[in-house]
Amino acid sequence: MAVDTVNRTFPARDDGTQNVMTLRYEFNFNDGGISSGVKFGTIPQNAFIHSVDVEIITAFNAAGTNVVTSGSTATGTNIVAAADVDETTAGNYNVPRAAGRGLTANGDLSCYVRYTQTSTAATTGKAQIVIRWSPPTAH
Repeated sequence: MAVDTVNRTFPARDDGTQNVMTLRYEFNFNDGGISSGVKFGTIPQNAFIHSVDVEIITAFNAAGTNVVTSGSTATGTNIVAAADVDETTAGNYNVPRAAGRGLTANGDLSCYVRYTQTSTAATTGKAQIVIRWSPPTAH
């Protein structure tokens, strides 16, 4: 039976401690739904985001543009914007855009990742995104 990797639901995670937690998602250029945006997790309201990293494991090689973004919606860029990562060069890219409580202040934060391309389609490309955060304090 096929697994729906696009429309999964993820409750906000909170293990009841103040330990740093992570959301980590690995994806390929040709994963189902990746060009529309794939939800990979939810961070609870008022959590503190410490860092966001995108590792390009295998360079994306579409002949035109190669763009990895991440946001609170399928097409959003408030976590990782188009200019934050060089998708054509393997390496780790730290993205400070989402740091702090700004994105979680008004509710749980849904996290999506998206890969888009132009011109001749990619034949390679693999990356992972890691978001490190602490649960909200109990005040």
